[in-house]
Order: sequence, then C-alpha cells, then structure tokens
Amino acid sequence: MGIGSYRHLVTLEHPAVVLDPPTWYCAVQPAGTQAMEGLAAFFIRGRFHPGIGLETQIVFEGRTFQVQAVNDLDERHREIQVTAVEVVGRGTTPSGTPVNVPPSIVEGPESTTIDAGDVVLLTVIAAGAAPLAYQWTKDGADLPGEIYQFLETGPIVDTAVYGVRVSNVYGSVTATATVTVRLTYQEQVIFDGASDYWPLDDPSGSSARNLAMANPGTISGGVTLNSPGVTADSKAMTFDATTGKILTATALTVPVTATIEYWFKQSVSSAGQRPALTIRPEASLFVGTNSNVAEVWLGGGLIDGPRNVRDNQWHHMVVVLTTGACAIYIDGALDISVTEAHGAHTGLARIAFDDTGTNSWLGSLQDVAIYPRALSAAEIAAHYALRVP
Repeated sequence: MGIGSYRHLVTLEHPAVVLDPPTWYCAVQPAGTQAMEGLAAFFIRGRFHPGIGLETQIVFEGRTFQVQAVNDLDERHREIQVTAVEVVGRGTTPSGTPVNVPPSIVEGPESTTIDAGDVVLLTVIAAGAAPLAYQWTKDGADLPGEIYQFLETGPIVDTAVYGVRVSNVYGSVTATATVTVRLTYQEQVIFDGASDYWPLDDPSGSSARNLAMANPGTISGGVTLNSPGVTADSKAMTFDATTGKILTATALTVPVTATIEYWFKQSVSSAGQRPALTIRPEASLFVGTNSNVAEVWLGGGLIDGPRNVRDNQWHHMVVVLTTGACAIYIDGALDISVTEAHGAHTGLARIAFDDTGTNSWLGSLQDVAIYPRALSAAEIAAHYALRVP
C-alpha cells in the first residue's frame, strides 16, 4: 500500500525531551502538490531550526519520517526545505526501501576476459537509502559522465580495473572488476619475460628476427619460409634435415633456472636425433627429439619423455630447468620430470642443427623462446591454450 506523497508548509515544534535520533513534530499548513511516492517535502519558513540533520525524524499526522536532505531556500536561512521518507517498522518504507542505510553492493560488476578491441558492458545492483549516486572509475580515476548503474566501454586494448562507487548521504561503497585483455601468443611470450624469442614467421629474407632482443639468427640452407603454422593465422619454417639451419649472431646464456619453449611438427619418418635448439660448443645443451619421443641433453645424460610426438601433428614442447632438475611438458601437460644436475649453458644458439654436422631437424618449427626463469605449470598450460592446433 502506498503511503502517498506530501508537499506541506509546516511549523516544527522541538520535543520537550532530548531524543536520539532527535524528533520534531509538525503543525501543518497544506501548500501544494504531490511529489515522489514515499517522500515528503516539508517547507519550513521563519526562524531556522538548528539541529535538523540526516539523523532527524519528523512526526507528521502520526507518521514518522526520516530526513534525507536539508536545503536552504534562502541565503539568510529564513526558509529551508526538508526532504524525508516515511519509516515503517524498523528502518524501511512501506515498500521496503531502506532508510538511514548506507549503500551496499548486491550484484556486479563482474570480471571478464576479452580479445583486444572488444566492448564490455558492466552493471551493478546496489541497495541502500535513496537516492543512490553512481560513479564509474578506470584504474582508480573517475570516468567523466559515467554516473549510471551501467558502464559501456569503448574498444578496450589494455587490461584494466574498472570500479563503481555507489554513495548516498549515509556513506559509500566501491566494487571493482578486472577486464583482462587476452594477449596474442607472441604478446604473451614477451609479457612472460622471454629473453630470446624467434617466432620463425619471417616472410622473406635470410634473417630470423628475435622479438625479445637484438640477436637475430641467420637463415641458410634448406629452409622453407611461410610454411603453414600451428594455427591458420600463424606461419612456421620447415627444415630439410640436411642443410637447413639458423645460427644466432652472438652468444647467449641459458641460466641454471630457465625455460625453453617451441612448437614443432615431425612425421614418423623423421628417424634419429633431431635438434630443435642447441647451445654449443662453449657449453652443451640439446633440446629436440630422438626416435619418437622428446629428448633433452644437459651435458650429463639423455632425458627421454614417454610420449610419441612424431605423428605429423603440431606439438607444444617446454623444457623447464631448475637447480638439479629437468621437466618436459608436451601440449600443456607434464611428460616427464627427473633429477638432473646441470649448469648454465653459454654459446651461439643453433636452431634446427648442432655442431656435429650429423644431426639436423626434419620438419617444422615455430615460436622458439628462451626464458631466464622457470615457467609455472599454469603458465605453460595457458601458452598451449593460446595456440591449440
């Protein structure tokens, strides 16, 4: 049942005793039209009545109203307007609207992950004494004009934290949502700290660019550029197992704790030891395949994984080196983990061949990267998910 609306010119009488909250009693002179349902607008003329604030209650025709706002209508305070809302029971209006209650977030906004350039609609549902005010923010800064229950962004290109501040005369509350922009595979490799990264998608020429630093590789021999990559929007290089190779211009160091990552594709006919990446001759590191399995050589012994990876399909291989240990991941999952003592490896990076002259890669390679840290299992799985064949 609605309580009606009131717009009255009133005379206030202070209570005989001090009450908490203070309560004023009204003698009424009808003066006009209805306002919003549930609200009463009391116009007070004459001497300004001190003590009327947001904690004040007004008793009018046997009903109790909670003050929501007090506005001067005259610079000498000879007339003020008090907006109040009727209190029914304990702190609510007849329709259940909270009175004298600071805002709270009921629902939203929700975090989400998007592709670069997408538009996001964020919404919030809040409760508390009316009226509620909204202000949206981005990374802590107010967004001009964004003062509604929803925020529609423009195209987003960077991950950001969006927030909304909901306020009323009794307080404020803030809720945030992170809009994460999904990086491309190459962006993710750089973001995760690769010290060297050869995507092997160069369209032409004799240089394989290094996206992480100025240490490109020289392409020579039987190398086919622009080969089909892991996904339709990526490219790879195919090597002929005899003369095809890439050699970096300067030496680099793979530290004791490090990660080596790449995508590869080999057929079942690719017999023998096939190096995807070696660091020689200053130190000895071999990462590739042998027979049908993934293989790593750290100078002390061969580490062979159990899974058959020479099946003419694209696979994601990651070698994680930590002090005294080596782990091989295939397609985002652990293939084998062993105890293996090793040191740092310094030398020229050889992609698709080693310095013996007898071992070369047969098949396709893409996205060869070296990190000076150990990628976590979650990061490895995320890299695989970004470029699932």
